[in-house]
Amino acid sequence: MNRHLNFNRIIALACMNLTALGVARAWAEDAKKDASPNATAPDQWVVEVVELKHASAPYVASSVKQILPGINGAALNDHTVALSGPRAGVDMVIAKVIHAVDVSDESSAQADIVPVKNYPVNELMPLLRTVAPRATFGIDEVNRTVVVQGDDRDRKAVHAALQTLDQPSRSARLQLFFLRGDISAAPAASESNFPSDLAPVGKTLNAAGFGHLSLLAPMMIAAQEGKSFESKSRLRSPASTPEENIEFNARGTVRLMQPANTAQVNIAVSSNGSYALGAEGGLAPTRFELETTVELKLGEYVLLSAAPSSSATGGAIALVVRVTAD
Repeated sequence: MNRHLNFNRIIALACMNLTALGVARAWAEDAKKDASPNATAPDQWVVEVVELKHASAPYVASSVKQILPGINGAALNDHTVALSGPRAGVDMVIAKVIHAVDVSDESSAQADIVPVKNYPVNELMPLLRTVAPRATFGIDEVNRTVVVQGDDRDRKAVHAALQTLDQPSRSARLQLFFLRGDISAAPAASESNFPSDLAPVGKTLNAAGFGHLSLLAPMMIAAQEGKSFESKSRLRSPASTPEENIEFNARGTVRLMQPANTAQVNIAVSSNGSYALGAEGGLAPTRFELETTVELKLGEYVLLSAAPSSSATGGAIALVVRVTAD
């Protein structure tokens, strides 16, 4: 008989008579002795009997079943619980869950185990410490749970914060507009192909000495909130003389902020190549790089950067970004 699979017998005997606890301990020790040479492997099935000092065994067993479906838990008596499952999972329950829950009733600190469905678990700690600075926390990234230990007020504050934060991620759409122009003492108005929605930005650039503005290339990026995005595109204009050839790259993350109706964008953008100078003729080599984090209002066109070329032609390039929520 495989003694690693005797968990159901342990529970049955516990219900039958008072000697169940001794039998459970004996089988657990027997299982360790009979284990294969790979007994310490994380996926090795084990049975552990744990004595609790303060916590209720039925409460611990019920909590384990709810948050860790792969681990079985059953109360043998009021303060003894039997755990079975893969070694890694059982060890995690003993080291983290039971350690946090099995606290003295005389202390005001109780512990709650809170599952996290959507929010990045590894980013929660600094936020939760701000909400409840007196509480202590345990983060389990594998099973996506948070253990919070503290008084009633702290635990309620953490539950409320997680209810607000742990929402399904939303989709965002980024629009990047690469503009070209030149630098002159008396900058001319934007060219005819300049988008009307960008007119306010164009006026700002004109006032700063950027003239003859036109749209070099637009980029549209669909991003998932909290996840990294990366996009590449290439502009080639064989019809122009000489031929334009520019590569655009953008990567970063976006987070939609509620209820402020804003977005926090962490973005790195670059373009490299050459573009036609229009009336002046010839090609202007361009290399544009920008890396920044900015919070902006949804739907607004925001000028992130504008820089003149280092060449003698006086060319210039600018970047405008707009974020909307899908």
